[in-house]
Amino acid sequence: MRTTSWKCGEELKIDEDLKRHIALKVKNCRRKHGYSQLKLAEALGVSMNTVQNIELGVRLPSAEVVINLDALIDTDIRNIIHKFVSTPELKFKDYSDILEKSYILGKYKEFDKYLEELDFYSSINEAYFEQDSFERKIFYYFLGKQKVLKREFEQGKKSLDKALNIKCKKFEKCKILNSKIEVEKLKIDAYFLREEGLFSRVLEISNTLKTMLRSARDTKLKMEIAYGIAEIYMYILEDYEQGHLFLSEIEDESFVVEYPAYFTRIFFLKSLCKRKLNYNNHGELETALRFYEVFGGSEELEILKALYRDSKDNL
Repeated sequence: MRTTSWKCGEELKIDEDLKRHIALKVKNCRRKHGYSQLKLAEALGVSMNTVQNIELGVRLPSAEVVINLDALIDTDIRNIIHKFVSTPELKFKDYSDILEKSYILGKYKEFDKYLEELDFYSSINEAYFEQDSFERKIFYYFLGKQKVLKREFEQGKKSLDKALNIKCKKFEKCKILNSKIEVEKLKIDAYFLREEGLFSRVLEISNTLKTMLRSARDTKLKMEIAYGIAEIYMYILEDYEQGHLFLSEIEDESFVVEYPAYFTRIFFLKSLCKRKLNYNNHGELETALRFYEVFGGSEELEILKALYRDSKDNL
């Protein structure tokens, strides 16, 4: 494998070589599979200008586009990248952003796919598994979240504990990530307490999370905490009235309204609470459905469609 320390002149040469190799591969595979540049752009969900720039060697595709190109027209770009780059930090940043977004929006199939891809990159480059690397910490964090989604709480807690125990040099990033890990662990504790019938202790956890929310500064952390509180009310306590009240309190917060993906998530959860409370919110469900068709996840979109159909039948 060709490696690089990313020194100034060397970085530029490798970058240009990589662009050239990817450009040729994309162009040949696109033609082989019978796509025009426009049709490929539509299939990838990007502009035709983006495809043109990739094929001209003007720009490198993002991590998300790399995955979709490999899946759509068998470009095998991942292995091309591995021949040129040993520690692609930007790729990991892209994956971190993609995983968080897909999780927040309920795109759980995408979340699983991207986590598998992240595991693939990690196994290719052993440096990612150095004991104190930030990448190792992120990997175990997302693995823990996946286990929590699948209600494999014991396994989830083990992965989160591994993530929490990794000490890395990126102090500020680690501090924020540690807070996110604590949110996931508190959610696991809440599920365990529900099984024991200790609902007053579950409420204590929701209050702890509210305190964390008030003091948090990072936007993504605030959304993780907010969703954790909503999950406790809706899925653990099944207290949709309190869930609706909480979501109504935060829906105008800047960390929600400034980001369409976050607003869509909160709007959907609030609509779901109203439906569970038998409110006549047909118009709101219809709006939430349109939002989710643009910003949301396919799994939760199907739930919303079912609620929409049920609402229409009862009018």
